[in-house]
Amino acid sequence: MEEITSDEYREMEYILYHCRHLDKVINSMKDYYYDNIGVTSNSWYKSLQGEGNTLEDQVAKALDNTSVIRLQKWNKIIQDYFIELKKQSMDAYHFVIDRYVDKLDYRIILIKLDGNRSKFRELKEESLKLLFSFAVNQELFSSRVIA
Repeated sequence: MEEITSDEYREMEYILYHCRHLDKVINSMKDYYYDNIGVTSNSWYKSLQGEGNTLEDQVAKALDNTSVIRLQKWNKIIQDYFIELKKQSMDAYHFVIDRYVDKLDYRIILIKLDGNRSKFRELKEESLKLLFSFAVNQELFSSRVIA
């Protein structure tokens, strides 16, 4: 598998750190788009003549927003990822829960790992590689080719 770029790495860590709240973020983004759709009487009149955006057109644009779609994909991936990670490695699963979901400090996780820093790096790498493979399969990283 190819090396994970720093942008991909940051995005995956961001998603893991915020995985509990992805639904709220998605809904707030949708609400923002709905609240900011401005249909004036002038634009309504133009839409009757086929020149402007109707309310329906603007709502469709908001729902098709790439950021919302991307987060919805991530939300689905995260659910599948946790199931698969738990099957593959309970150590990596507990590491991800401690590190990203519960946001435990690095030192506390090291204590749980008996001070083994190489085990920390190994678990982090293993868990992020699995998430990366899920993301590539869902075409979230468009520059990647599925092997």
